[in-house]
Amino acid sequence: MNEHNEIQIRRDNMKTSGVRIINFIKQNNKKTLFLFDIDGTLTPARQPIKNNMIEFLNKLSNHFDLAAVGGSDLPKLKEQLGPSMRNF
Repeated sequence: MNEHNEIQIRRDNMKTSGVRIINFIKQNNKKTLFLFDIDGTLTPARQPIKNNMIEFLNKLSNHFDLAAVGGSDLPKLKEQLGPSMRNF
């Protein structure tokens, strides 16, 4: 197996695990808050958020409350998160 295939398998497993977690939470009627770090989690360190992460957050925000935390000041957070800030 080459590195590209291994990375794809890990991504597929993460997607499957994420779906299982979301379904479990919904079935148990839990009020859930997803709290995300910004640098290194939602965005590469000190960089803008990527479109695939924005799409993920949009979907997640339809079902759950989201919050973001970071060590930067608000202008830098707005610069990194852009329009996706409406999810938080």
